[in-house]
Amino acid sequence: MADTPRVVVTTDPDPTEAVKEALRLAVETINEKFKAGAQAVVLAHSELQNQLSAMSAGINDKFAGNKELVDQLGKANAVALNAALETQKDLLKQLQISFDTSIKVVNEKIDRLTSRIDTGEGRTGGADSNRRDERQTTVDNRNYQAVLIGLGVTIVGLIVGWLLYRPQK
Repeated sequence: MADTPRVVVTTDPDPTEAVKEALRLAVETINEKFKAGAQAVVLAHSELQNQLSAMSAGINDKFAGNKELVDQLGKANAVALNAALETQKDLLKQLQISFDTSIKVVNEKIDRLTSRIDTGEGRTGGADSNRRDERQTTVDNRNYQAVLIGLGVTIVGLIVGWLLYRPQK
């Protein structure tokens, strides 16, 4: 088989008009598809750009709205805090007045008792005198205890008032 000559078929290198027309139509169709694809890409890009702009505007609006809400909340908290502090100041003033009044009453009682002791009021001579001094000492001790209890109650009241009405964090 190596000795058999080969037959080579040659054709006319120029295509026929029908082939040329078919190729031209095929190229034209492909170009139109590329143009249509390019236009679709441009439209999609434009649509995506519009959607992105709308989303960006929406986010900016939400951010501005949230900022306004945060500012309003801050102002409301400041007003509430100032009102709470003023209430605390008023309560402390009232407690201070009550405390001062209680101390004044206690001091007056102590002064009266001291002046009575200094003048020797209620004392008599002899053995009866010792008994009365003991009774007076008992009365003085009770008055002193009452003063201390009143002072303790006032201090506890101040602490409880402060704990109940202090600003919350």
